[in-house]
Amino acid sequence: MDTKNLSAKIENRFDELIEEITKCLKESKSSKDYSFNKEKSVRDLEYILNYLAEAVYFDNDSLFKDFSIWLRTLFENIGLSDDVFLNTYHCIQKVIKANFEPEEINYLNNLIDLSIQKALEENNREESYLTEDNPHKHFADEYLELLLDNKKSEASNLIIDKALSEMSVPDIYLNILEPVQKEVGRLWHANQISVAQEHYVSSVTQLVMSQLYSHFLSSGGEKGNIVTTAVGTELHEIGIRMVADLLEIDGFDTIHLGANTPPASIVETLKKNRSILLGVSVTLPIHLKKLAQLVDMIRSEPELDNIKILVGGYAFNQNPELKEKFDVDAYSVNAHNAVNKVNKLLEG
Repeated sequence: MDTKNLSAKIENRFDELIEEITKCLKESKSSKDYSFNKEKSVRDLEYILNYLAEAVYFDNDSLFKDFSIWLRTLFENIGLSDDVFLNTYHCIQKVIKANFEPEEINYLNNLIDLSIQKALEENNREESYLTEDNPHKHFADEYLELLLDNKKSEASNLIIDKALSEMSVPDIYLNILEPVQKEVGRLWHANQISVAQEHYVSSVTQLVMSQLYSHFLSSGGEKGNIVTTAVGTELHEIGIRMVADLLEIDGFDTIHLGANTPPASIVETLKKNRSILLGVSVTLPIHLKKLAQLVDMIRSEPELDNIKILVGGYAFNQNPELKEKFDVDAYSVNAHNAVNKVNKLLEG
């Protein structure tokens, strides 16, 4: 079966599929603790179908299984029973049966059945990222506590006035900012903080990173030019910006484009600056197809024959084997590892 064609078929029918699934959910809701909300239901279904289409495109069932484990755990954390999770997936299967060909139905429903089974067997309860083996855990704990109390100035002063007097900028990134950002994501998923709090922490961390930038601005350049970006409409781009900053500290001249940069602009930037490497972050697996399109565009450019491509982010951390689906040179698990991988790639 042509899974890429099936993926496109799902995407082309998004609106009608969501409408039919929403109708099914409204008519057959089986959980007393579930108050049907059409607007929220549509948002949830868009998310689920996006993940399903992406898993089909890459013919990788782990993408949808991992998402389903995450979703079921989220439902549980916000007080929804397994009935809500199961009813949602069963309605999706019912609508698939009415809208696709027999071979497609078997493929999709088998994928959904396996994902349901995996989600019911496992959960996505993560341990805290502020671990005891962190030599600067006291700073990370205090920084997070200040941010959750909306004390932006105090949090900034903690890093700039106190931590910076005892630690290098890379140590601050790797032992305070990075684990705190991961911890905030964990707390949101566990329903212990709100989306607004998560966004606030991220915005303050970006501010702190900007304040730290002057402490290493002049150190980059001699090793060559590197471009970093996050594909699609990613909101989670702090990690790749940390990579850019750490590479600059290590001696590279970095151009960080952030998220939502058109692929053509990325290619033009690489050419104009004679870049030697592109670093790309993919947090949400639903953006992996955009990465494939970007990589294909770069590899089709004769001027960029020798450029190296490094990928990373949550999407690859969950499924490292996905690297083999792309014409890229290496995968990095975190910011510290990224600096090592870049140097090895360019030495090679």
